[in-house]
Formats: sequence, C-alpha cells, structure tokens
Amino acid sequence: MNKHLDSKFILKPMSVIGVLAIGAMILAACMPAAAAANTPSVSPSQPTATSAPVAQPTPTSSSSYGSTTLTLEVSDNPTLGQILVDSQGYTLYMFMNDTANTSACDAACQSLWPPLESSTLPKAGAGIDASLIATGTLPTGGQVITYNQHPLYYKATDTKPGDITGEGYKNLWYAVSPTGDPVITSSSATPTAMPVSTPASVAPISITNPLVEATSNSNLGQNIITIGGVTLYAYSEDTANTSNCDAACQQVWMPIHVIGAPVAGTGVTASLLGTAQQANGSTLLTYNQMPVYFFTGDKIAGTINGQGFDNAWFAISTEGNIVGETTEVTINVATNPTLGNYLVDGKGQALYIFTNDTPYTSNCNTACMSIWPPVLSQGKPNLGPGVDPSLIGTITLPDDRLMVTYNGMPLYYFSGDGSPSQILGQGFKGIWYVVGSDGQPITILLSTP
Repeated sequence: MNKHLDSKFILKPMSVIGVLAIGAMILAACMPAAAAANTPSVSPSQPTATSAPVAQPTPTSSSSYGSTTLTLEVSDNPTLGQILVDSQGYTLYMFMNDTANTSACDAACQSLWPPLESSTLPKAGAGIDASLIATGTLPTGGQVITYNQHPLYYKATDTKPGDITGEGYKNLWYAVSPTGDPVITSSSATPTAMPVSTPASVAPISITNPLVEATSNSNLGQNIITIGGVTLYAYSEDTANTSNCDAACQQVWMPIHVIGAPVAGTGVTASLLGTAQQANGSTLLTYNQMPVYFFTGDKIAGTINGQGFDNAWFAISTEGNIVGETTEVTINVATNPTLGNYLVDGKGQALYIFTNDTPYTSNCNTACMSIWPPVLSQGKPNLGPGVDPSLIGTITLPDDRLMVTYNGMPLYYFSGDGSPSQILGQGFKGIWYVVGSDGQPITILLSTP
C-alpha cells in the first residue's frame, strides 16, 4: 500500500488491516487515479508512444483496418456455434444498449470494446449476408461497421482467434450470428448474483436488497464476504465511503449499486454493512466503509482471480479487514520452457514492458493502464534470487504512486492473465513483452493452442 494512504480511511472501532484509499485503472483493469472522462476514442490501429494502447486484436497486412481486404466471416465456435469473426478469426460482438446503426459505447467503453472501424465496407465471406453490412455512428465521432444494424466490436481481452471472453458480459454483450442476431446460450448469462442495470455502458451492477454472506475460502484461510458465492473486493486506493474507480476501471471492477437496503447473512457483521452516496447520485454497497466490487475475471462463484491484483485489489474478511494485503511488491525470476527466465511478482504473475515507453517514462495512459496495470511499489521492492538489484528502480506516476522499473523500463501486469501460469500478453501487438532477468525484452512468441 502506498505510504501516503495511512490517514485516508476513517476507521470504525473494528479496524481495517492496511487502511484503504483509491484512485487508479484496466484495467480497466484498471486502476486509474483520475477520471477517464476525456479518454480518447480507441480504434484498433497500431499505437504510438503518444497514443498509448489498449488491449485489442492486431490485424495483419492482409486485413488491415481501412483497407479493402477486410472481410466478415463465419466461424464455427465449439461453444456458441456459428458466429461472426473478422479476417483473422477474432470474435465480433454486439452491445444490447445500442440502437439501430448507432453505438452507445462511449470512449471509456471503447477502451475495452474497440469498435470495428473501416474506411470501406468489409467484404462478405461465405455465410455472410452482404445486404446486412453497413456503417453506423460512434458517440465519439467516426463510423463503425454494422451488421443487421448492430454496431460491431471486439473484446480487448480476446487475445487470440476463437476467444469469446466478451460473451454474455453484463448480459449486454454477445457474439453475433450470421443472421445478425445475438448469440445467447445458457452459459452466456451473467450469474444471477450479479444482475445488470441499464443503460449506461459503465453503470454499476444494480442489486435489490443484496444478501451479503460469509463464505469460507481455503486459499485465503478465512471467511470472506460474497454475494451469491461471488467474491467481493475492496480497492486500496479508495477513501472512506467513496469509490475512486473511474469509468475505465469499472469495466473490469464493477461497483454494486444498491436498491433498497443490504441484508447481512449468517456470519456477516450487520453493523459493518452499509451504503454510501456517490457524487454521481449512485448508492454503492460498502463494508466497513469500503465500497465493494465484483471482478469480471471471476466467472464462477468461489473463484478469487482478482485477489492481490495490481497489489491494489483484495477480498474482504467478515471482520471488515483487507485479506492478504502486502506492504511491498516482490520481484522474482520464473522459468518458462520457451521463454527461459523472465520476471514475475511474488505470486508468479508475469511482468511486462511496453516498448513504446522510454527509459523511466510510462507512455501508457489511463485507458491503457486499465488493461496493463502498473507494478506499484513503496520504494523498495523485495527481490528474489536472480533479480539484479542494480537494475531495479521506480518512477513517480502523475497520481504520486511509485511504479517499478527494471533496466529503466516500467513494469506492467496484463489483466488478461488470470493465473500465474498464463502469459497471454506476450508479444501482444508486437509491443508488449515479458522481460528477462538481464533487463532485455524477450521477443520469443508462445504458440497458441
């Protein structure tokens, strides 16, 4: 936790371990300190050092955006059946809050859902009805390709052809059938513990009289608070009763908008359960004055994929404490049979560099950091065997947080890595790579299944 956070939380008699304070993405997912109201519209083009990227598919020269070779095709997905994809096989989605030929996905939304943009209409591949291909308008300006009057989008966390990580997201985003309809299966729906409010693209999840329950978690060794078995998290950049998770952040970490009053289940301390009115008029669920969130990476009840993410997101004990919050990040060296030795954090999570950065300068903006969260420090990272202490450093971000550097290059996580065994950000767009213990980027690409 950052050294300046100690006095930010107003503690109740039952104190919080490692007091909170928020402002950072995501990613995002996320965790920007400032609001992303001016986040620029994102199109899937090669980013530059002055236009930091968000995670999104990279077209090859044969299907470049704005060329006449872009083609809409039909793919047989083993889970969803026939769906629309681009020339490279990346899944295309529709947003249920859109209207005919008009996108409702704003700039922050586009950081996770890049629209399909092209200066010319795509060609129709086999199984595609060419008469359904047209263009629509984006709220940020410009045109988006539509199919059956539905604007088309990518999902930033689809890192390879065939991925469908956006399917059923918030019960608002779905793959598209060849007939131009949403592909909705029994596995598409968001768990009933997380009903969705509409229509805002980054609106909190709305739950009427949410039942907060105690769930024993063997990995954490104690009881944590959940809704419907889905883990609730606190953000270490939040202040008392105030969420600083901005629009891009909320695409990955979803605050809970309460309708009515929350209900304390067995094992939950009723006096710690409450709500807090936010400046935007929403009423958010809190526990021990901490706004609580769902993590989009927790696809099923009982998972805790968000635990410790960015050293800023943690599960909450029934006593109102932050579970497993660390005081300092650890940098270790791991070995992969293809990549060799590369840097990871104390949990084995891969660390990346952004080749559009310059030494001791991060060019990853708020939307970018919602997907590529910075590795944060209090000034003295813990170093494991094989890490060269002469290469470790820190830089100060605009929000005064310290970001770890190695050989002068800022270090990042990838929000698409759901576990330490995943290195899905490797080679992303040809500008994101893991870094070796010698401080050099490792440009070897991993084969995809």
